[in-house]
Amino acid sequence: MNDIEQFGRENLVKIANWYYVSGMTQEQIAVKLNCSRQRINRIIKSLVDLGVVTIQINGGDSGCLALEDALERRFGLCRAVVAGVDAYPEQSSLELCKKGARYLETFIANRQTVGISCGSTLSQLVACMRTQVKSLCQVVQLVGTLNTRRQANVIRPDTTARLLAKKLSCGCSLLYAPGLSSAGREEALSLPDIRRTMDSFATCDIALVGIGRLVPGCAVHKLGAADEEELAQAAQGNCAGEVALNRYTLEGKGLGPAFDRAIGVDMETLKHIPYVIAVAGGLCKADAVLGALRTGCIDVLIVDSLLARKLLEKPGTPGSEADGQHGRCL
Repeated sequence: MNDIEQFGRENLVKIANWYYVSGMTQEQIAVKLNCSRQRINRIIKSLVDLGVVTIQINGGDSGCLALEDALERRFGLCRAVVAGVDAYPEQSSLELCKKGARYLETFIANRQTVGISCGSTLSQLVACMRTQVKSLCQVVQLVGTLNTRRQANVIRPDTTARLLAKKLSCGCSLLYAPGLSSAGREEALSLPDIRRTMDSFATCDIALVGIGRLVPGCAVHKLGAADEEELAQAAQGNCAGEVALNRYTLEGKGLGPAFDRAIGVDMETLKHIPYVIAVAGGLCKADAVLGALRTGCIDVLIVDSLLARKLLEKPGTPGSEADGQHGRCL
C-alpha cells in the first residue's frame, strides 16, 4: 500500500470535494490536513486512478459531507468530521469515536507534539485508535486537578494522556498534580515538574479537547474541580460549557481562569496552538459546542450528525449574521 492509499478513503473523498466542488487551492487543503502541498498535489493527480473522481465525487456519506461543508463555512473551521448516526442513535457515541479515531490516525504526523485534555468521549475516542509507530511524537497532558475527591468511575486526565502515548508509541509529559489545597495552587504551579509540563503547552502542534457541560455528573464534577454549588454558580453566571476546564458563555466570551482546584492550559494558549481538535456528541451538548466554537479557539470539530444539524439550526451570534467571524481557518 503506497502513502496515498494509506491516507484513507474518507480523506481522499474530502480532498476531492474541497478541490473540485469548493474550489480550494492545494495550499489551503494542505493546511487543513496538516501536510505538505506537494503531497496534496500527488493525491489530486491520483484521484481518478483510485476511483474517487470520475465526473463526480464517489464514495463517502453525501449527507455527512454536506453537513461538514455547512459547519466549515458557518464557523470558519479547518475541518468538520461528522459521524452519521441517524439510523442507529443508540450507538451514536461509539460511531462518533470510531469516526474521530480514523481521522486522528491520518491527521497526527510523526515529530508532532500532541496535547490532550480530559472527558469521557475523548477518552473513548483515543481507545478506538489503532496503535501506530509515531515514536518521534510527544504527548502532553493539558489539565490536572489539585487535592480532589474524585468519583470512582472517572477517567483521569493522566490515564487518557498515557493511553494516547501508547497508541502513538511515543513519550508522554504528565501534569502531576500533588495533593495540595486550593490555597496552595500557586505553590503547585511553581514546582519544577509541573512548570516544565506547562511550559511545553506552547510547543504543541495539536490539542485534543472535549467540550463539556457544567452539570452534576460532568467531567469537571467527577474530577473534583468543582462541586455542585460551584456548578450552580457557573450556570447562574451565563456559563455555557468548558473546554480543557476553561469556562465561557454562549456568545463565546471567556469567563476567566479555570476552576480554583484545576491547573492546565488556558484559553489564550489554546488559541495559539495551530490545530485545536474538539470532540462532542449528543443533542444536550448543542449550547456548549456553540459557545466553544464562538470562542475562536476550535479548528477541527468532531460531532455526530444529530448534533451537527442542531448546531446549524441555531441562530447566529447576537449582533452578527453568522458565526464564521469566530473561526481561525477562514
